Amino acid sequence: MEWFVPQDRRMILHMLSAVGLLMIVVVHTSFGNDKYASEIQAAAGGTAETVFLWATIFSGLFFSNYFIRFIPVLIPYRDKISAVIKLTHERCLLFHYAMPAGMVILVFHILLIPGQGLTRFKTCMVTIACSALSFFLYHKMILPRIMQKHPWTVAKVIQESNSVVSLHFDPPNGRKFNHHAGQFCYLRLLNSELSDQSHPFTISSRPEDERICVTVKQLGDFTTRLNKVTAKDLVCIDGAYGKFTYTRVPSHHCLVFIAGGIGITPMLSMLKNLSIKDPKRKVILIWGARRETDLIRLNEIRKLSHQMDNFIFEPVLSRAPQWKGAKGHIDKTILLNVLNDHRCNMELPNPFSEYDFFICGPPQMANAVLQILKENKISNHRLHIERFAF
Repeated sequence: MEWFVPQDRRMILHMLSAVGLLMIVVVHTSFGNDKYASEIQAAAGGTAETVFLWATIFSGLFFSNYFIRFIPVLIPYRDKISAVIKLTHERCLLFHYAMPAGMVILVFHILLIPGQGLTRFKTCMVTIACSALSFFLYHKMILPRIMQKHPWTVAKVIQESNSVVSLHFDPPNGRKFNHHAGQFCYLRLLNSELSDQSHPFTISSRPEDERICVTVKQLGDFTTRLNKVTAKDLVCIDGAYGKFTYTRVPSHHCLVFIAGGIGITPMLSMLKNLSIKDPKRKVILIWGARRETDLIRLNEIRKLSHQMDNFIFEPVLSRAPQWKGAKGHIDKTILLNVLNDHRCNMELPNPFSEYDFFICGPPQMANAVLQILKENKISNHRLHIERFAF
């Protein structure tokens, strides 16, 4: 089952409407440039097309990290490209917000197209434009006001390491936050010293917990300012979103969680939930990090190993000479060694084929692991990926 909650459907409809509208803007002039009889109409059309063109360009730059993962040769240069572009989350959203202005101008432009035989064409384009604008306005204006009337409260802030912080939130009275282990939410901190834009963060607490917890590595322009968050601050939480959850996998399938760095956060939520809901499930956690100090919540994970009958934990460190466990990066040799040592079904010739794989971590690490699994003929329906590439 695809775990699309209402918020996911809303976002998908929003995106599809916007993409459909952009496609129409590109091709609509082929319906008859000879029909342009009004200078006002032609000017509106040109303005709308310009607004959409620039909005599309800057939206593309904003999601450049996402697009780069489809071009393997660019992955090593991702950070350099981001440094050259120098577009922060807030600045990119300002350009993205130019889209509604383009929609309004486009509707005006469409209504001015002369010709008696274009009624259906006009109706179709105006409907799509108004639909996209409605979703945008609801998500950016109406929904934030609704959430702001029922804010969550920062209960405590825990510094997990020099660069990782966990934020715990108390719900408003009577509020139950429904989510599945491994999903994420959008947070908007109502703190005057921080950006008032929403940012996505994976939920590291269990669905049954009353409090919501997110664990964040302080890397980007927003996350580095999270040290300004204090107890009693208010926050708006929108979600939950995403399909990165073991609940979509048949209960008899063995699970392999492969995490890189802070990619452990959705795994923490799933492991804690499994320890209560399905403690006999065969689960292997392979966690790549640089140093032992980067293994946050290590005691918590070791405690889970005592609560789960078939849980195997294999940390892999790349910059810890004194480390007695696996060293280096997560590669084919390490994967084969771990999977062969803990076979689910000895009758199957390929140890990779016994598991569903959940991968979360830096793009380079995730792509490398994904390539290894595909080389070993793991079907796509057994591969589950959450990418941290904002």
